[in-house]
Formats: sequence, structure tokens, C-alpha cells
Amino acid sequence: MEKIQKIWRPHDGKLTTRLTVIYGLILCILVSLFIGALNEAKKETEETVRDTIANTLNIYESDYESQLTTAGLMMDEIYSQVDALATLGVSDQRASYFARYTLSQDMEEKVNSSGPIDCIAIYYDGGILRQYANDTASQRRIQLWDYLRENEQLFTQTLGSDQSKWYLLEIEGEYCLGNVYRTSGCTLLTLLRVEKLFANLSGYDEPQGAYALLSGEGELVLHSAGEPDRNLFPWKNAGAGRYTDYLIETRRLENGSLQLMFYEKRDQILSGLSALQLSVYAILTVAVISLALLLLFIRSQVLRPLREMLRGVGEVERENLKYQIALRGFPEEFKTLAREFNKMSGEVLSLRISQYEQKLQLTESRLRYLQMQIRPHFYLNALTTIHSMSMQGRGEDIRSYIDMLSVHIRYMLYGDMAMTDIGTELERVGNFVRMKELCFPGCVFYMNDVASPALLSAKMPKLMLLTIVENSFKYALNLYEMMNLLIKVDRYIKDGEAFIRLIVEDDGNGYPEEMLNNFEGFTGSSGGIGIQNVRDTFRLWYGRKGLVRIEKAVPHGARTVLFIPENSGAETPQKEDGNHVGTAG
Repeated sequence: MEKIQKIWRPHDGKLTTRLTVIYGLILCILVSLFIGALNEAKKETEETVRDTIANTLNIYESDYESQLTTAGLMMDEIYSQVDALATLGVSDQRASYFARYTLSQDMEEKVNSSGPIDCIAIYYDGGILRQYANDTASQRRIQLWDYLRENEQLFTQTLGSDQSKWYLLEIEGEYCLGNVYRTSGCTLLTLLRVEKLFANLSGYDEPQGAYALLSGEGELVLHSAGEPDRNLFPWKNAGAGRYTDYLIETRRLENGSLQLMFYEKRDQILSGLSALQLSVYAILTVAVISLALLLLFIRSQVLRPLREMLRGVGEVERENLKYQIALRGFPEEFKTLAREFNKMSGEVLSLRISQYEQKLQLTESRLRYLQMQIRPHFYLNALTTIHSMSMQGRGEDIRSYIDMLSVHIRYMLYGDMAMTDIGTELERVGNFVRMKELCFPGCVFYMNDVASPALLSAKMPKLMLLTIVENSFKYALNLYEMMNLLIKVDRYIKDGEAFIRLIVEDDGNGYPEEMLNNFEGFTGSSGGIGIQNVRDTFRLWYGRKGLVRIEKAVPHGARTVLFIPENSGAETPQKEDGNHVGTAG
């Protein structure tokens, strides 16, 4: 031990010794990281593959649910023809004929549209009314007709009647989804061909794995291009431990009658790992060589100039802006850096002012972003409403709705992006309420109470009142009870400061407790985005907190209060700092 200390002591404290120790430590760290990278590579690769698979399964599932929804909407039009269905089996042959003719025309339109329906059959007292898609071959039509007759009791008596439930049926070796619904003395059967529903899955032809569609019991229903691995089917999830050589992901679909599956052998997934190992070896070798060269360069050309630079930084931190770094003996690169540093020290004050202005610009950008978040949400709701009214055949209401919608959109898109007067905002709220009354007649009672006409000319951030009212319709509207909506505008004095107070109150279920308990700090992503935007907009615009409050209304409902400082004069966002942070109310 003494011999080692005797050899070490002359070198202790030298820069070259320290650099050597650092170099050795870095080299050890690199080797450790390399070993750890090899151990983690398989896990990370598998996780990446699982994420990709999950995204693909989401696409298949979304397309499947969309087609079921389309089929349901199309069949709703047939279910609604109660009179025609009730007339199918009557003794009046003329009435029965016209009923069959009307329904046949409607059924033919449905099966030959771009929708997913392949066959519609109606069982009634006296026969079976049926229609097939044009792309159904003659032989297949015969098979379907035999199947419909042979299984009449199954559909008319055994299977439950439910518009939302789809049964997996095997018809002559081909799988279909069937829906049974009974109404007006008839049984309506809708058939969707599984291969058509999952055309994207059956057409998948990539070297990375395979996709399969399984029944609820694990039987193979459909497979992507290529031969299925018979070792996996029928799939039994309880025995998944037998399949450790495979990467398998499953997803159960709606109603539980089908499930999606992806599978691939693990050794194929990790086949590219060898190339990755060689790449890591090459990178490690280059890193070691580069590190050695860098240490030599630092010792001879960097440390001394860097020490002078650090000394200059310290002088600037002590507000000694006249300090200049000496350039003697510096490499040319450090001379350039030192010149720039000397120049920079004389510009610190102007830079501080520039930074302050940039902060204000950032605040304005955040404010505009919060306002722009409101618009897409409204547009999507409007399109959904127009689509719903068109499905109900309300053409005149659609024209009225679009007229009011155009007024609303002009208000949102044009004019001052930031501020508006309270009167204009109330007019747009009234227009919005009329739009909602058109969609839900007799479901809302709206009233506003303005203490003084002079208050209507006061300025406020644009779209804030509209956002709160839209929030009330979203959470408080009930089609079976009338919603009461009140907006009150008055003048309010708190601690000697004058505010214009806007109160929006509804009689819905009110705000959730977690939001009421800590509204100023609430950042939930599962709900309340609109009211959070209002809160953040007021905070940015007036440079203070507490100008937006939420409460429980009496006896129930949501009560939102906005405080607008009368003497703020805010035409641009204000800076929030320690000298001006207030709380209204």
C-alpha cells in the first residue's frame, strides 16, 4: 500500500492525472451502457412492435364500429315503417302487395348502397321478404335462401331482439354478422358479410406478422394474406403460457362475438438485433477514440482560455460590465469567442429589455392559442347537429340553423381577435341559444338581466361568455326537463375596486367537486377544458388570478362568475408579476 501511495503522490493534483481518471471513468460508463443497451434492446423492440400493433388494431376496430353504426342507421329507416310492416301479413291482398312493394324498394336501396349490408330479410305471417346486394352471386343467393328458410324458428323465436346486438353466423362455410329485431308482428334480419367488413385485414400482406379475426370461442373466422399458423388455432387465452415463442396481441370487439388478433414469432421480430449490436460496437469504438482525442485537445488548447472566460462571466454576474477578457495566447477560435464576449457585456441592458418584450409576446401568443382552442370544438358540434337534423328530414330547420350558424361563424372568424363589448357578446349568446332551441325545441328557458345599458359597451375578452353558455348546454341540457339559463350583468365593488360582474347560471348537475375545491390549480384533461380556457384567458389578459369563479347554484346547477376590472384599460395582455396579483370576490 505504501508503495502505491509513493508512486501516486507526485502525480496527485496534476491536470493530466485528473484527465486520465476521468477518461477511465467515462470508458467504464460507456462499457456499462453498452452492456445495458444489449439487455434492454429486446424489451424496447418488443414494446415498439406492441405500440404499432395497438395502433393498427385501433384502426380495424374503429372501421368495424363505423360500419356497424352505418348499418344500424340504415336499418332504423326500415324499422320506422311501422304501417308497412304491420300490413305485410293482412288478408287484404292489395294492401299487403303495396306494403311488400314499398319495403322491397327500401330494402333494395339499402343493400345496394355503399353501406356494408349484404342481405335483409323480413319474416312475416305468410312468407319471407328478402333482398340481396348486387355483388352476391347466384349460387350464394340460393344458399342464403335455404338458410333463411331452414332457420326461421331460430330468428323468429330463439334469438333475442336487440338493435345493438350482432350474432356471428356461419352460412355454408362463410361467416356473417346477423342482427335480429322484432316489431309490428315481423322479424327483421340484417346480414353483414365478415370478409367485406374486414376487407383491410384480409388484404394485409406484409412480412411483419399476421392478423386474424376470431370468434368469441377462439375459432378462426378470417386471416390476413398467407397461411395461418395452425399451432395457434383455435386460440385459447387460458393456455397463453403455451405460446411463449410468439408475440400475441388480442382485442375483443363490440358485443363480444368477435376478437382481433396479431401474432408473430419472437425470433423474427428480433432478427434485426444482430445488426444493431454491430452498430453499437462501431459507435462505442468511435466514441472511445474521439474521447481520447478530445481529452488531449482540452488539456492543450481549451482549459486555460476557458478559465479566463469563466472569470469574465463572474465579473459580468457581479455587474462589472466594463471587464474585458485579455486575448494573449488564445487559439484563434477562443480569440473570436472572447471578442464576442467583450462585445456582449456592453449589450446586457438592451438584451434584458428585449427579453421582457419577448415575454409579453409569448403571453399574447398563449392567449390567442387559448381562444383558437374554442373554435374547432364548436364547429364539430354544429356539423353533428346539421347531420342529425338532415337524418330527421328537417329541411326548413336546417336552413334556419345555417343562417344563424353563419352569423355565429362570422363573429368567431372576423373582427377583433381579442376584445369585444359585452352587448355584442350577449347578442351572439342569444343567437347561439336560438340555434340550440331549434335543435331541442321546448328544452331551454333563457333570460338575461342587465343592470344598466351603459354596461353593454364595456369591453371583455371575446368568446368567453359563449364558451360558458356552450358548457351549460353540454352538461346541463336534458331532453326530458326544461333547462333554465340565466345571465346577469351588474356592477360590483370589492375592496374599493370596481368590477363589471357577469353571472351565468344553469340548473344542471353543476361542476364536479374536484374542480370546485381547487379551480385555480385545476388542470384535468378528462373534462372542463372550456372553463379552464376561460380561466387562463382572463389570467393572461388582466395579469391576475381570481377573476373567474365557479360555484354551486341553489338548489342545484352550475354558477360561473366573471369579474372584469372597470379601470384595467386592457387592450393587450397584462404581465402577471409580484406587484399586481389580485383576487376578485
